[in-house]
Amino acid sequence: MSMPTWHEVEDRLRAIDAPTSAAEAHGLLCGLLAMAAPAAQAVWLERAAGTDNATAPLDVLVEETARQLDDSAFAFELLLPGDDDVGLEARTDAVGQWCTGFASGIGLSGRAASELGQDAREFLEDVTRIAQAEVTTDEDDEAAFAEVVEYLRVGTLLVRTEAAGAAGGG
Repeated sequence: MSMPTWHEVEDRLRAIDAPTSAAEAHGLLCGLLAMAAPAAQAVWLERAAGTDNATAPLDVLVEETARQLDDSAFAFELLLPGDDDVGLEARTDAVGQWCTGFASGIGLSGRAASELGQDAREFLEDVTRIAQAEVTTDEDDEAAFAEVVEYLRVGTLLVRTEAAGAAGGG
């Protein structure tokens, strides 16, 4: 099994008239899973997809995201459109959507961010700022874009590790 593409998830969400984009839905899922939310999949399906039926590729997205977050090789990746799919401005907008979803997932997790260490709490503040940032790019911003995506990737893993530790899970 492999992670579905951004296009596959986006197409499926559009087909079911979901209230979120693929990027926002993945961010929401990551926030819920990072905080080890009870019933994360059910909450995610209701909020992101507007359904309680996880059909492909949504079921695969849940399984693969959970696997990636727990991968000892740090294989976790954000589900975003690639540079072959859309331009930098649209990809930057998708990062903002992912951050909006992630912040919502943290909030819906039923756990307090105060359980986390200072670095993770500061990361969550940054996620909120990124989600609220205006999209202004030019084609020379690819390196900055890549740095933000990497920061979000590593920060998500930090939240996952600290939340698991706070819950006594590791």
